[in-house]
Amino acid sequence: MDVERGRLKEATNNLFERAGSDDCDGEGGLAVKPDTAEIAGSFIDSVPSDPPAPYVAATPHGEIDFDRALERAVMVTMSFNERGATALAAIFGNARLGGLKPWTGAMPAFAMLYFERLKGYLQ
Repeated sequence: MDVERGRLKEATNNLFERAGSDDCDGEGGLAVKPDTAEIAGSFIDSVPSDPPAPYVAATPHGEIDFDRALERAVMVTMSFNERGATALAAIFGNARLGGLKPWTGAMPAFAMLYFERLKGYLQ
């Protein structure tokens, strides 16, 4: 496991420990469920290693988000929930992209395109 994947897995495990109960944010947020953390771990295993690793955060809806913003006009966010829904939103300049797919255990093809496009902004 490379350093970035290890860092992401550790951050996700720490997040699950902190956000594993309802109202952990003090504002009525839902708990991150074990199934959500498991799906997030599977996502981490499929993240391309070339782009900078995303940041991980819990949402008030009990989802786990992975975000990468290079600047205000270049951002990619993927969200996972315990039902296996994968939501993706991206901004590349004036282009706004998004989609929703079930998690199958591997990075969806449309998400790989976004990561490839993100990599282009890094060069």
